[in-house]
Amino acid sequence: RILAEQPNRSFLFHKEDGYPSLCQFLEISDEDCPNDDEPFPHSNNASNVKKQGKMFRIMEVVAYALLFVIMKLSFSFGPKKHGKKKNE
Repeated sequence: RILAEQPNRSFLFHKEDGYPSLCQFLEISDEDCPNDDEPFPHSNNASNVKKQGKMFRIMEVVAYALLFVIMKLSFSFGPKKHGKKKNE
């Protein structure tokens, strides 16, 4: 959407280019811009993504298990169907 509305505001960033070009595009002053000696942050490294995926799979299994237990309990304790009484 931004690219369509403001084509001059598009920016293709490669981390190898360093911070100066990114700061210039984001209109961050030189004194607030990190220097190139600082490592680029990696919040989504492969290890973290694998851990998150494993956690989501565990949560999915727990959610299905809870759903099964709730359904089983609702059928067990729900209204009972009574058959016709036999005349003795």
